[in-house]
Amino acid sequence: MTVPFQQFPANWKVPLYWVEVDPSMAGLPVDIQPVLIVGQKLAAGLAVNDVPIPIGTLADAQQQFGVGSMLERMFAAFLNGNAAAQMWGLPIADQLVALLPRDQSPSPQHQRSLER
Repeated sequence: MTVPFQQFPANWKVPLYWVEVDPSMAGLPVDIQPVLIVGQKLAAGLAVNDVPIPIGTLADAQQQFGVGSMLERMFAAFLNGNAAAQMWGLPIADQLVALLPRDQSPSPQHQRSLER
């Protein structure tokens, strides 16, 4: 069986050992597995509810979801074991606040728990 070369002509009869590398198929296949973390954010977070956003660092999570929020703590735990994954966060509304009528605000106790 002959091996076709791209760089060396087939009729080249110069002795020695000649090697040609074709890098077009080199490397391992890469399977990108993005991660979606869903949770509640604080009112101090900049992210819009129900809209997934890419998160690259813990500082991004803190800014988008609020320091101490459920999502920020979930990202902190995830980043302890895997800092190289493509990460997305999906903030959702706090269910107790979401169930209140639009003209009613949450109780002071519940508001304090949201601000933690």
